[in-house]
Amino acid sequence: MRLLKALAALLLLVVLLVGVPWALLEWGQVAGLAQVQWSTALLRPDDGRITLGLLSLVGWVAWVVVAATTVLESVRAVSRGLVDIRLPGTGWLRPVVASLVAAVAAPLLGSALAGTHPDLAPPPAAAVAPLEERREEIPPSAATDDVESPKSQYVVQPGDELWSVSERVLGSGERWREVVAANPGLSHDAHLRPGQVLNLPEVSEPSASAGADPNSHVTVAEGDTLWDLADEHLGDAERWPELHGANRGLVQDPDEIQVGWELLVPDVVPGGPGEPGDEPARPEPSPPVLETVPPVAERPTTPSEPTPTTTPAPAPTTVEPSASAPASTEPPPPADDVHEPLEVDEAAQHDVLGPLGAVLAAGIFAGVAARRRTQLLQRAVGRRVLPLRPELLRFWSSLTKRSGAAEPPAGMAPTGVVLGWRGGEDVASELEANRCTLAHGSEEDSLAAVSAMLTSLMCAPWSTAVDVVTVQSPDDWEASLDDPRITGVSDLEHGLVQLQKLCASRRIEMGSSSLGELRTDADLASAWAPIVFLFCRPVPESALRRIEDCLSLGEVGVSVVAAVDHAPAPAPGWKLVRLDSPEQALLLPEESRFIPQLLSAPARHAVVELFAGANDETTEPAPWWDEDPLPPNVKVLPRKTLEPTEDTAMPARTVDTAHPTLLLLGPVELRGCTGPAPSRSRAASTECCAWLLANPGSTPTRMARELVVAESTRRSMVSRLRTWLGNDLSGSPYLPDAYSGRLELHPDVESDWERFQVLLSGGVNHASTPILREALDLVRGEPLEGVAFQWPWAEQLRTDMVSMITDAAVVLFDRALEQGDAEAAGWAVSRGRLAAGQDETLAVRDIQLLALAGDRAQVDQAVRRLTRATRAAGRDLTSDSVRRIQRSLHLVVAGQEAN
Repeated sequence: MRLLKALAALLLLVVLLVGVPWALLEWGQVAGLAQVQWSTALLRPDDGRITLGLLSLVGWVAWVVVAATTVLESVRAVSRGLVDIRLPGTGWLRPVVASLVAAVAAPLLGSALAGTHPDLAPPPAAAVAPLEERREEIPPSAATDDVESPKSQYVVQPGDELWSVSERVLGSGERWREVVAANPGLSHDAHLRPGQVLNLPEVSEPSASAGADPNSHVTVAEGDTLWDLADEHLGDAERWPELHGANRGLVQDPDEIQVGWELLVPDVVPGGPGEPGDEPARPEPSPPVLETVPPVAERPTTPSEPTPTTTPAPAPTTVEPSASAPASTEPPPPADDVHEPLEVDEAAQHDVLGPLGAVLAAGIFAGVAARRRTQLLQRAVGRRVLPLRPELLRFWSSLTKRSGAAEPPAGMAPTGVVLGWRGGEDVASELEANRCTLAHGSEEDSLAAVSAMLTSLMCAPWSTAVDVVTVQSPDDWEASLDDPRITGVSDLEHGLVQLQKLCASRRIEMGSSSLGELRTDADLASAWAPIVFLFCRPVPESALRRIEDCLSLGEVGVSVVAAVDHAPAPAPGWKLVRLDSPEQALLLPEESRFIPQLLSAPARHAVVELFAGANDETTEPAPWWDEDPLPPNVKVLPRKTLEPTEDTAMPARTVDTAHPTLLLLGPVELRGCTGPAPSRSRAASTECCAWLLANPGSTPTRMARELVVAESTRRSMVSRLRTWLGNDLSGSPYLPDAYSGRLELHPDVESDWERFQVLLSGGVNHASTPILREALDLVRGEPLEGVAFQWPWAEQLRTDMVSMITDAAVVLFDRALEQGDAEAAGWAVSRGRLAAGQDETLAVRDIQLLALAGDRAQVDQAVRRLTRATRAAGRDLTSDSVRRIQRSLHLVVAGQEAN
């Protein structure tokens, strides 16, 4: 039957791909369109040429789309989904073509899979419930003579697919091909029917070395990788090749190890951090409960171990999972796992950042984060901070992850910079002590080296007293950084003249005093702060001589960094960085080789855009705010007036966890799961769940790219999360397998943030008072509390959470204040502050509440606290805040005069 379907599908494809173009060539008239006089064609009746020509043209376009879709779907089928290229606008066509391609390929792929001999591995440690099956009575002699080996079988449940079956029974979804191979006639794209019985592949226990010390072995658990095991048992994840080498006979592919394998741990240092005895013993996996029915072999085989002919073979086995797993009692996460970050994909991170060090990344992150916080504090109600572009968000994620490994060097001078690294150690240089630092290499590499030093001077915490002058910079650093310490000069001649005047004037003003003496005077230190000139474009030899003349005036607190297109002999005290390649540099005159720190063009543009965007006060209308006024016949109902005997407390809303629920509006938690909680990497699984909720239907490739993790790490994350979430009451997994190439959670998996949005979906400013209170009841603290730094991809999500909660609190406060309900107004501000802290909008309304209570001392204190905070942040109060504070002060003064 399958062969007939394949022949029919092949015939239809031949008709579409060969017959259609033949018909168009035979009867089409596309060439006739070139002979039409279009200036008069529309003024007289058509003789049929135009209509036939246009129809032919449409036919050719449609055939090209069908042919291209067929080729792409064929590539996708052959690569088993690894290559998935889609033509825009073909969503309606792809399923039809894919079904035809699958039907044609099914016999070929099915026979290929059936002929393979995959590596065998033991079943996982999960306990499975036995199922009594109908079995035929087999004579004992047949049981011993005709049985090749006991077979395990599995009864298909509703919602099962090949991936989920292999993941549940064999321990890894990637072993689905073994299930196909063990079931002749089963194709890779077969639809499993509930009640269908599948043969499971035979398993064999890996043999341990004779006489080996039992303490030198480790049993592979769900989600383990060689990297994780090397880190846990050898003390260093980089030693995973040793673990692979010691088990090469068992582990063919280091990216694929199976649950239950016993791996030999090599060269464990007693008492060291990697000694297995230091870790709690991992429970041995118990085999599933099986009932075996010996299938009749095609021909008699001799058992490997002789058994009496009167003893029947082991009973046949059929495996069936329970329809629904009970809710697990989740133990508290280990202390060292609460904030465990994901394993970073170093290669992908390097592609985005280039050779940018962790210390410099931390400086850039701190500068941008501080400015974005100011943006958020100055945001008006109903407005939204402009989101980052996807490419820029990926750069931000990589930057944040790399900054987490920063260890600031000790004893750095204000003009100290990190030139690069040698043997894992920083190669630092003091620009003012060197007087002049030259960068020689290709124009791109020289600019990247100078830009890295410029960024360090502007972002490093030890360089806050340094002023910078950029000359001929291709990027507008001055506008993007918006920092008074930096000045830009676009012309080389003007830059040289400014350098000459500054050195000469400082030399004259110094008189007989030294630079050190002048800087010891607190009143003079700022006037004699270090100034660094950075010449971003290669300077000619004549300009270099003028720079040397300026610096020959002595130590006046001025130093130079310049790109050069030749390698001059550096003057005494000068440094020359010769950039042989982006991976190799030579520092002269020390002749010391090192890996240079560079801010390459893509990274430089991203840094400039990040700072420019963080300093931009422009906002956009918030999607949760409806600018349109309510219709004249609609009015928001006031809050019910409570009687004195009624309880006015605001009870916190109980979160329903009948299904898995991710709590994001406060400390992050995942509740309501029906599967066993992972013993480690729980934070990574939680992040995986958050990302899937924020990006439903995304591809695995996009997930790995945005989380900046390796594909193997992503698979482990998804596998752990799938096990943790478990199944619903009908047995459907809360995280189905991504056979379609798309990852999507079960519709019943939700978050408190989604509930918050649904409650206020009609517009925060149009929501009724009870709805606002119910939404604010969901807030338990600062959104993404404790993980915001580790989830850089969620920066815009966190910003939107804080902004929307603040707006809801403000609307409820203003409405309660208008109705004279001071208690509800105070509650609204308190809920908003749980999420937004010292937000200016909430702080001003807190002042209004204090003024309403007539507490002049508290009002004055709150006003002083707010104005000092804004002054320290280098910003001004918004005009709306000023008006509200003035009204509050007037109210409290009027109240005092009335009393």
